[in-house]
Amino acid sequence: MFYSFKIFTNRSFETGPTFDPARKTIIGLEQFYKLDIIPVRWLSKVGPFLLGSWAAKRIRKACVWWQYRKYRWVETAGVVKKESERKAYKRRRIRTEQMNRHHDPNPFDEEEDEIVNPFSKGAGGAGRPVASRPFNVDATVDIPLDTVNDSSKKQRELSDWESELKKRETDIKRREDAVAKSGVKTSDKNWPPFFPIIHHDIANEIPVHAQKLQYLAFASWLGIVLCLVFNVIAVIVCWIKGGGVKIFFLATIYALLGCPISYLLWYRPLYRAMRTDSALKFGWFFFFYLIHIGFCIFAAIAPPIIFRGQSFTGVLAAIDVIRDSLLAGIFYFVGCGLFCLESLLSLWVLQKIYIYFRGNK
Repeated sequence: MFYSFKIFTNRSFETGPTFDPARKTIIGLEQFYKLDIIPVRWLSKVGPFLLGSWAAKRIRKACVWWQYRKYRWVETAGVVKKESERKAYKRRRIRTEQMNRHHDPNPFDEEEDEIVNPFSKGAGGAGRPVASRPFNVDATVDIPLDTVNDSSKKQRELSDWESELKKRETDIKRREDAVAKSGVKTSDKNWPPFFPIIHHDIANEIPVHAQKLQYLAFASWLGIVLCLVFNVIAVIVCWIKGGGVKIFFLATIYALLGCPISYLLWYRPLYRAMRTDSALKFGWFFFFYLIHIGFCIFAAIAPPIIFRGQSFTGVLAAIDVIRDSLLAGIFYFVGCGLFCLESLLSLWVLQKIYIYFRGNK
């Protein structure tokens, strides 16, 4: 009856944290008979008659297991408590030793002579007089080297600063040489000479074989400027002869917007394309130069769309204006001739530049 009980307790104690081979049988026989739930002695005697031997045996084993687990929990808690107390004591002891070591005097420190002030109260007989030190004429005097070190440090800093300046100067010169070799010029405003507003230097920036074409394109741009300015003058004459103020405002808007827009959209891209031989700049020029040619042809015809076309000095507007005023009609016919010449010049420039672009590529 106790054989299985003894095996069970032995196996349980072998897996526990406080296994003691010398006490395992004693603990199993004495400690586990004192159960809090069901008395094992009563269960071992009366259980087989009431429940059967197999059921009584299983219930007894369950009770023993419960009591053993309870015992293990209590004992483990005690061990943990003792271990924590031991570690806390060790920490306190180490801290105390460190504090004592901190207040210990350094045996290698030199003891200075106690200097007593003879004029202080209670210093007449209690303190020691100051030790007299004889003056030695032949003694060497230690000159501090702080001034020497400072001068050498400043000299080193100056040399470093000078080397840094030379390095920056070399870098700037290298960049300027690279920009000069790449063909990129500084864009200083030099045209027109009396009031410079744009950069324009065909003789120094455009290749020799492309300078003629660039001068032709420049003449084309000056031609559209001349056409727009003369268009304003002719419209003013027509306004004076009773043509109306609205056509004057429209002609002024054409002149104020047409001159800078034509320079930005097609002349400057052509200038840069000739200078750097950029296909993208050439494509930009061809696109907007075609729009420029279309505008010149439209202005030379001046169809009666807006205010009977009198805001442009075209042929149709000139025929309409000359019926009312001969002087205004003459101005309109002159303006029509200028727009026709600008259209022909633009078509010739477009052909020349296209041939140059195809031959160069």
